[in-house]
Amino acid sequence: MFLGGRYEVQDLINRGGMTYIYRGYDRRMERTVAIKVLREIYSADDRIVRSFQNNAEAASTLHHPNIVQVYDYGQTEDKYYIVMELVGHLTIE
Repeated sequence: MFLGGRYEVQDLINRGGMTYIYRGYDRRMERTVAIKVLREIYSADDRIVRSFQNNAEAASTLHHPNIVQVYDYGQTEDKYYIVMELVGHLTIE
């Protein structure tokens, strides 16, 4: 699966209450990334989608060595996602 025409979704890293987090690959920048994807059940709720997008926008403005860097965020069809710096190398089985 590709998001935004450039992010290849690979292995599931973790899952939270509202999102799945995948290891991915940014084809344009040629780097491994983490991709947080809003679960489908929440994609139909405008309030949750707006909150997800607002949080992504706010996080993308933060720059500090102790905060994971947000590279990008967007929507592909009904999938809302945030692309971030990948920290650690664990995968859920």
